Amino acid sequence: MISYVRMNVKLKRLVSKCVDVEHTMAELYQAFMERFPEDAMFWEDLHEEEMKHIAFLVNADIFDALGDDIGQLPLPAEAYVERTLASARTALEQFRKRAVPLDEALSMALKLEESVVEAFVSEAMESENNESPFATLLSDTRTHADKLRNLMRRKGFIRVS
Repeated sequence: MISYVRMNVKLKRLVSKCVDVEHTMAELYQAFMERFPEDAMFWEDLHEEEMKHIAFLVNADIFDALGDDIGQLPLPAEAYVERTLASARTALEQFRKRAVPLDEALSMALKLEESVVEAFVSEAMESENNESPFATLLSDTRTHADKLRNLMRRKGFIRVS
């Protein structure tokens, strides 16, 4: 699936695992959209953003355009990515197996969005200029947790302090 010309094997494996995390998050948001139709547009928005992240990560041209700078990207430890992927898969499995209420689904999603992988993506993209393709992905990534918190407030699950 990923065929980056300039990427070494370790980086390819790491990016592939990041894609798996984004895909699992997209699946989770799809499941939330089906379970909570009253908020379907909200979940669809997050689902589409995760799909854009996948498209970004599998776009070999973006990584090739970095040229020799690709080695300068800050990378997370593979163990963190694996733990985040395991957490996302567990959340999806739990959601599919039992009737998770909306407040728990929102908390689940918020915890995942605040994960180490999401923080890495932000850090990696902050090192790029605002003109780069990373800027859009960074903007999307940063808004996920805010969107989740805002919906939690509107639903009365958390109070504004």
